[in-house]
Amino acid sequence: MEESLNEIGDLKDIEEEISTDKKKLNKNIVIIPIISIIVISVIFFLIIFFLSKSKNICETGDEDKCMECENNKCTKCNPKYELLDGKCIATFSINSTYQSTTGNETIYLINNEYKKHIVNMEIDEKIVNISNKYIFKNIGNHSVYMRINITDLNSTEFMFSKIGKLISIKFSKEFNTKNITSMKGFFYRCENLKSIDIHNLNTENVEDMSYMFSGCSLLNSILFPNSNTSQLKNMNYMFEKCSQLSSINLTSFNTQNLELMSNAFYGCSSLNYIDLSNFNTQNIKDISSLFKECYNLTSIKFSNFSTYNLQKMNNMFQNCSSLSSINLSYFTTENVSNMEYMFYGCSSLTSVNLYNFDTQNVKNMISMFEGCSSLTSVNLSNFKTPKLSIMNRMFQDCKNVKYLNISDFNTEKVKSMNSMFKNCFSLLSVDLTKFITQNVTDMRHMFYGCSSLISIDLSNFYTRNVNNMDYMFYNCSHLNYLDISNFSNSSSFVNAFKLLPSNGTIKLNKDITNKIKKLIPKDWIVI
Repeated sequence: MEESLNEIGDLKDIEEEISTDKKKLNKNIVIIPIISIIVISVIFFLIIFFLSKSKNICETGDEDKCMECENNKCTKCNPKYELLDGKCIATFSINSTYQSTTGNETIYLINNEYKKHIVNMEIDEKIVNISNKYIFKNIGNHSVYMRINITDLNSTEFMFSKIGKLISIKFSKEFNTKNITSMKGFFYRCENLKSIDIHNLNTENVEDMSYMFSGCSLLNSILFPNSNTSQLKNMNYMFEKCSQLSSINLTSFNTQNLELMSNAFYGCSSLNYIDLSNFNTQNIKDISSLFKECYNLTSIKFSNFSTYNLQKMNNMFQNCSSLSSINLSYFTTENVSNMEYMFYGCSSLTSVNLYNFDTQNVKNMISMFEGCSSLTSVNLSNFKTPKLSIMNRMFQDCKNVKYLNISDFNTEKVKSMNSMFKNCFSLLSVDLTKFITQNVTDMRHMFYGCSSLISIDLSNFYTRNVNNMDYMFYNCSHLNYLDISNFSNSSSFVNAFKLLPSNGTIKLNKDITNKIKKLIPKDWIVI
């Protein structure tokens, strides 16, 4: 019996062991699949991770610009480039300083046409929203940093024009202007701009720099690029009214294709010296008003100027009141048609060498030497003028000129000699015996105020077409002989002989004797 009980106990133990083993087995059956799932998941995620990493190898053609990509779109760019619509875009940055003068001032930072190209902007190191207007709330200077995308542009025309509060600007090395062909009006009328650093500019394809700094009236410093300017054709009004510039260094400029320089330095009233001796001017056509109103200019170096294609020189030195001498003997002027106001207002000019001037195509010499009050003599004996049509005020107010040699002038086509020698107070004599006047209609004020002239011989003058001789000899206070024996009766002579000396001799033709007798001093002898 006892043995039976022991056997039963053993059977229970065996059953318990079997039951325990079953539980363990069931547990393992659950755990193993879980582990398998985990392992498989880890492997799957590792595969995904490495696959995603492999996608960072860009296939967009921007591998040198893009650092990371996804779905063939760049997600991270090389620091030199900006991310724009999944592409790495080259941009340039501008460091600028603006000056606020009121507590809450609206300042237009950039021409509206280019606002869409702004990538980002900081004002006083604070990110600002890009909009049409920027409000400064603090009085004082403001530093502005802009990044602008210009890769799709071929022009920066008037980009920063009329930014009234801009006082300085500097371009970074990333400023890529290789494709730019026009910089016309780039900083036009930035009236408070004092310094410009553009030495990083690439100008190798730029053809137009006209009006580039025009109206920058406080500008006193420009750092120019060293890059090639061989494509440059137009410098018209480039530095117009840069009235604070005392010097301009253009020695790096290549001007082999330059055609236009009209008004390039007009109004540079602080400029006292300029060196253009490196300029290649073989293609230049227009230098009119080149130095107009450069009041303090005392010296110009342009000894290598080649001007075979030159057509316009009018107003070239107008109001250069500090220039004392000009040597233009090497200029080629055979194609020039206009010389009006060329030396107008050059009040310090004492000598001018025009010996090699070819004037065969010149039509206009209006006021050419007007106001050259320090000149004592002018020799234009080499001037050939078959096309000249107008000589108004040519020597007016040349107060110290004693001698004029214009004896070989061809005046066959001239229509007006109005005020030609007016106020030439010191003029002692002038030979006009070869003048042909058949087409002249206006001779008023011609010798007005020539108070040193003693005799005038106009016996060859044909005046049948002249309708106005008013004040022609007014205040010729030392005149004692006048020959107008070929004058007709058709002209007006209002005050023509007023303020002549009380005694003298006048030669008249019979047609006008009675008319002139009533106008001249009563003691003059008529022959």
